[in-house]
Amino acid sequence: MANIKSLQMAKELSADQRINIKRTFFGLSTTAVYTPTQSTMDAFRQDYTADESSSLKQLLACPDGQLENLIANYTGLTKATMGPTRLEAAISRDHQFAAVQLLGYSDFEYVPLTDVRFFEGHDAELISSLF
Repeated sequence: MANIKSLQMAKELSADQRINIKRTFFGLSTTAVYTPTQSTMDAFRQDYTADESSSLKQLLACPDGQLENLIANYTGLTKATMGPTRLEAAISRDHQFAAVQLLGYSDFEYVPLTDVRFFEGHDAELISSLF
């Protein structure tokens, strides 16, 4: 698991009014809380093979309400130890909120391939099932 403040989308998370970011233990630790349910959030970072990039882009571009059908057709994403495609996510522990961004490796760093996508409710539960 990654640290919330180490995610590339940390700025977008801190700007979202549904998220409360608290510094604890003399500012050395950071905790994010999804305020509607008061659920603590965890950060995830997973690398995937280049073949999975288009599938992940399609997943993040999927309109609300069609996510369930798309995920049901997934047979599994091929994870990589170090891959050219990285998916970062911040997910509430009650699975009612998820923020996800796809990154690609270019010029010795990961750069955003998509905007940060926010999911709530049932869609957040579906996205959480990928982790």
